[in-house]
Amino acid sequence: MKSQEKKRLANRLRQIALRLVYESQSGHLGGSYSAAEIYIEILFEQLRLDTKKPASLENDIFVVDKGHATPGFFAAQHLAGLVTEESLSTYRRVDAASPHGKSKNLQGHPKYLPQQGIWFSTGSLGVGISQAVGMAIAEKMAGRKTHIYVLLSDGGLQEGIVWEAARNAAYHKLDNLTAVLDLNWIQNDDFVFKTTELLPVRAKWVSFGWEVFGEEVAFSERKPTSLNGHDFDWLSKSFEQARAVKAKPSLLIANTAKGRGISEIENSPEWHAKAPSPEQYQKWIAALQREEQAMAL
Repeated sequence: MKSQEKKRLANRLRQIALRLVYESQSGHLGGSYSAAEIYIEILFEQLRLDTKKPASLENDIFVVDKGHATPGFFAAQHLAGLVTEESLSTYRRVDAASPHGKSKNLQGHPKYLPQQGIWFSTGSLGVGISQAVGMAIAEKMAGRKTHIYVLLSDGGLQEGIVWEAARNAAYHKLDNLTAVLDLNWIQNDDFVFKTTELLPVRAKWVSFGWEVFGEEVAFSERKPTSLNGHDFDWLSKSFEQARAVKAKPSLLIANTAKGRGISEIENSPEWHAKAPSPEQYQKWIAALQREEQAMAL
């Protein structure tokens, strides 16, 4: 798939994610936008997935550790044909009619639903990569060629369970595991570095025995050209290189901007989890639609 078509899909993802958050008046927009290109690259280019048989054990598996970023995840799944328009309308809606635990409504965080291609339940950061490591071990034991992809957040790196999983992934030589770090430097309450210092990022993962592609750029030093996580050419090339790695897991450090795509919310901690007003929604959806139309010219 050409980069221009992937850019159009990322734009469509942002439109759908914005609608989901606006209509439910809740959800995580900023982190969905920072990961938009990553979602599209994995689901449309990297993942070996039969969308007609999403529960098949022959498919690759994509685990979203930053489970709060479901507006973007479900939007990407919808574009890939895994989630219907009807299902999108249930996002974060109460389903009083279904027995406890049986609702098929789309939740604020992903829940285990293989028939939708979701082999995990996440929300608490670090749980996703831990499940991904277990899956990668199991797939090797079963002799399958399944590749496991996992999306991490920078705030998630504050969780000790992430580093336990990282250590075990290297110990088991899981070359069927590729992680992507969405490094936007903003978490729930504020900038990540105001909570705890993550630097150095690359050196830590290398010391844990991972092959690492890309390098962190400190928030104060970032330039537009630093944001490789929004660059489809870089993502595609890095995933290709990661697949060639043997006897160790791989990590892509994707420098991104939280809220990328809407200038008013970009790099703003306020928009980690906030719903737009009717005026904001109309303004932003119109801007995204104009951007999509320009891509067609």
